[in-house]
Amino acid sequence: MKINIHIERLVLQDVAVPSGEGPGLGAALEAELTGLIKAGGLADGLRRGVAVPRLKGTDLRMPRSAPANLGKGIAHSLYGALGKPL
Repeated sequence: MKINIHIERLVLQDVAVPSGEGPGLGAALEAELTGLIKAGGLADGLRRGVAVPRLKGTDLRMPRSAPANLGKGIAHSLYGALGKPL
């Protein structure tokens, strides 16, 4: 099965990502989300293919975290809304 996920815009409330650290955050998010989906799959309603115009992840509290760790945390937050419980 091939899965394509496109995140057009990621909005982080009350989080400051240092200039130039966005690509590292994005790479960490992509790698972690890929691993989570491979390990646990997607929720049944998403397996047939669907466009989701807006997705709210679970709340995430990671003050002053390195962008790579923040990306991993965001991936887990999003997977909570996309995937099957691990």
